[in-house]
Formats: sequence, C-alpha cells, structure tokens
Amino acid sequence: ARFGHSWATNVAKNLSVIEEAKNIHELSVKGVEDAVIVASGPSLNKNVDQLCKIQDKVFIVTALRSLPVLHEAGVEPDLVIQLDAEDDEVAKQLSPDNQYQIKNFLFELIVNPGFLQIPARQKVWSLSQHFFDVHQHFETKPTPWSVPSVSIYALCLCHALRFKNIVFIGQDLAADGSKQYADGATNLLPAHSKMSMFHIEVPGFYGKSVMTRNSFEYQIRRCSELAQNWCQMQSDLNLVNATEGGAFIEGFDHMSLKSFSESRSLHDISADKKVEFNNISPISDADVQNYFRETRCTLDSMLDITSLVIRLDTQKEKTRGLQKKIQKTIKRFQSLNDTTSLVQLAMQDRISQVIGTSEKGQNIGTFAQFFEQVKKVATELRMAIRNSR
Repeated sequence: ARFGHSWATNVAKNLSVIEEAKNIHELSVKGVEDAVIVASGPSLNKNVDQLCKIQDKVFIVTALRSLPVLHEAGVEPDLVIQLDAEDDEVAKQLSPDNQYQIKNFLFELIVNPGFLQIPARQKVWSLSQHFFDVHQHFETKPTPWSVPSVSIYALCLCHALRFKNIVFIGQDLAADGSKQYADGATNLLPAHSKMSMFHIEVPGFYGKSVMTRNSFEYQIRRCSELAQNWCQMQSDLNLVNATEGGAFIEGFDHMSLKSFSESRSLHDISADKKVEFNNISPISDADVQNYFRETRCTLDSMLDITSLVIRLDTQKEKTRGLQKKIQKTIKRFQSLNDTTSLVQLAMQDRISQVIGTSEKGQNIGTFAQFFEQVKKVATELRMAIRNSR
C-alpha cells in the first residue's frame, strides 16, 4: 500500500527497457562453483581485500550500495542488484563512478527511472507477480520469490542458479558500535535508518549478543528458514556467513572468507567464469507499443467512467434509479480495473485509508470523492505511459 503508487508509475515509465534488457529467467552462470553475496554492513571492510584475491574464482553478487566499497578495493562484481524504488531526489543525486561500468545490472522494474541511467554493459529486469497483466501480455514469468532485502534476493537467485557453496559477506544484520554500514557504503545511496532503531538484542557472529532492528531481525529469521528448507532437500548445500561480525544466522556455517577460500582451495584452482543469457523469445518494440496502446485505451475508458460516476453522484436529487445507475457504472469500472494491475496497485494506499487498514485514516463520504482520487491516479499513469519513451 505504501509504495504502490510509485511502483505502478515507475513500471509504466520503465517498461520500454525490456526491449534491450535481458530477463532474470534467462540468466545462467558457468565455470565457477562458488557464489559470494556482498551486502553493505560494517564487516564488509574486513572482507573486501580477501574477495579481491578470489574474484576470478567466484560469482560475485552485490547490492548497488556496496559498489563504492568494492571499486575502492579493485573488485568488479558480476551482478549488481537494485530493488528499492527510492524517490526522485535520491535518483537525481546518484553519482556512480563512470569509470566503472557495471557488468550486469539487475533491477526490478519498480525502481526509479533514474537508476536505469547507471552505466551497465547489460541490463537485466524482473517484475513481481503483482503486475499480472504485464506478464500475461509479454508471456514472461514473474520474480520467483518475494523477499525483504537485496541480500536475500541474491541468496534465492544463487540457490536457483544451483550454486552449492553460497557465502555472505557484509550481511551483518546488526550494528557495530555506532556503525550500520561499511565505510563508503553511503557514498552512492543515503542511509535509511537511524542508530536509535537498533534496540533488539540477538546472538552475534562471535557468540556475544549484538544489537539489531525490527526489519533485520525478520531477515535473520528468513535466512534461517530458507537454510532449513533448502538443506533438507539438498544435503550438499553449503551456506556460509563470513561477515566476521554482526548477527549469528542459524543454519549457516560461520567462518572468515579467508577460511572459506582455503577450505575450497580457491587460490589454487583455475576458473573460466561465464555469465550468460539464453534469449529464447526477445520482446520487440511492437510488443511494447501494443501493451502501451491497450493500457492507454483501458485508462481512457476508466477515466470516462470515473467522470460519469462523479457527475451522477453529485446530482442533487437522489433517486432509486440514480443509485442503480451509479452501481451499474461502478461495476463497469471494476471490470476494467480487473484487467490492469497499474491502477489497482497505485490506489492501494488510498483504499487502505478508506477501509481503515492504514495508519493514516481518511473518511470518504461519497462515490464522487473517491473517484476524484481514482481520476487523478489514472491520469498520472496515462501521462507516465505517454512519457515512457
């Protein structure tokens, strides 16, 4: 509900990128057996030099936020992920180091369009099942998992890519004294939480308790649940927490990245790492334009109906026949609304306010008041589609 409006608007603006971008389901990795997932917790600074030594022997996946730290250490990740939509102000202030072009940039289409301007050799897109009409139109598959963070997204991706050895670094999920990020991790994206939020005590990497916050506590549990489920089905799966700090994660082995490298003899092996994409059914410009055209027509019809509901509901004389006509018109709107995800998602926050599931209560006494808001949203979405080129 909170992010529905920005998600829907951003998808409308970003959709044309799928002509040139690859889809997450086309991704495959060959030539290496180990994956390292890079988060931006304080312990990243302890591990990044060791990662540099083995970077040609492992598949490296990182959150966008960690890029400045990796670049400073001479590490070039194989896949960079951005999931959070962020607002226009953050997107305007993005200043990636242009001398480092990202190899493969994976993003959900809900991100702010500003992120699509980041230099990348290959863009890779994904989109959740919420946008059912997009997937139906292009015959694509939705993102296979719903997760609370980039690191757990990367964990699920590496598991889907059939890596048997998957390592976390920088995934502290806790604060280190007065630090919640590695040095340099806020050079690209701003901090999104305050130290006062770290008030929950959990077991730490070294045995002693550490302090975490609500969302991180949930992520710790989620990682443990995934580890338990996967290891029951795959006895040779090796999940490693190599943060050398932060929270303890049940179901993961805890060791340094150096110890993991030695256990796998990574310094001694030769590898021919290849990140490939199997483009089975490319999406054409005509496909995209057809979607835009169909969605514009739907939005136009919805706007016509909202105007009619508003006009009928604001008539002074309320008759039984008028009420029936309003209800019949609203059903026509509902039928159209069932065909597109954009208005549904964009209206979630307003709907939750009306029905009382939002912290921000709002009373809407008439159909006209509600459909004035629908009209505003549908107009914004139509404008986003028109400006998507």
